[in-house]
Amino acid sequence: MDREPAAGDRLGNRWNLVDRLGSGAFGTVWRARDAKTGAQVAVKTLHPHHAASEKVLGRFVQEAQIQTRLSHPALVPVLAWRDAPVPFLVMPLVEGVGLHERLSEHASAKDPVSLARLAWLFEQMTGAVATAHDEGVVHRDLKPRNVLVNPRGRGPDFVRILDFGVAKVLGGGQLAPTTVGRVMGSVLYLAPEQVMSGGAPPTPAVDQFSLASIFFECLTLRRAWARDDDGVPLSFDVPVGAEGDNKQMTILKRIVRQESPRLRAWRSDAGAEAERVLARALSKEPADRFSSVEVFGQALAGALTRASGDADDPEDTAWERLPPLDDYGST
Repeated sequence: MDREPAAGDRLGNRWNLVDRLGSGAFGTVWRARDAKTGAQVAVKTLHPHHAASEKVLGRFVQEAQIQTRLSHPALVPVLAWRDAPVPFLVMPLVEGVGLHERLSEHASAKDPVSLARLAWLFEQMTGAVATAHDEGVVHRDLKPRNVLVNPRGRGPDFVRILDFGVAKVLGGGQLAPTTVGRVMGSVLYLAPEQVMSGGAPPTPAVDQFSLASIFFECLTLRRAWARDDDGVPLSFDVPVGAEGDNKQMTILKRIVRQESPRLRAWRSDAGAEAERVLARALSKEPADRFSSVEVFGQALAGALTRASGDADDPEDTAWERLPPLDDYGST
């Protein structure tokens, strides 16, 4: 098909496109109906001009292959996919709101998310990423825009991690490794070693750093690496302009050279234990981070759960109660 798919088209002789849910630089996501079962599904199609690109088509196919083999409640499975004549992949239809939009709403209203709710969110997200790592897959583009959460007041809580389009399959995986030598991912969530790697293959530690940056933002409703005119972490509801202190190169230098902001400076009730856990995951050296994102998620969720229970205690003695770092898992 040389034209863009349209409502009413049937793909794969089975999936009828109903209406457009969203569109981006590389493709469109549609609400569709399975002619075989009658179920509503989501169908992601690749724009025709990108389908002609071997590189882009290869990335699209890899995304389908990766998500077909990953199984975790916080990951959206691929039910079916085709690479021609119209490249598309079929997923369950998950109605939700982007984490980016949710955090912007909370920041605008100056309404912090509860520690208990965030503990659950973080454990689900790290568990999902750990599942990918166990299969030899590094996401490389973790950011709030690639996380879906359920609308307030509609059904049980859920979180879904999306978009494995720039994932890296590590050596030894069942899929062919992606191209080595390019920095992938969004600037605000890049790990220092991604900036300085010179093309070295990414490791699971880059996803841990990205998650830690996201979790700082969830907790504080402020950016981990963007700054306002006073040099303090930018409120999440303020757009990050590519100028002044937030030029791309300035942000990259900040990630590589400057210490991460301290959690309790912006979220005092989070507790010293959570601050220490988050700081470790944001270490400049990958070897100084946790042994896995799963260990990191469990440590942070546990710390926040304990802080939530001790929120009314004016004497925060969590520093003294911390176990040795080795108890969190060696790197």
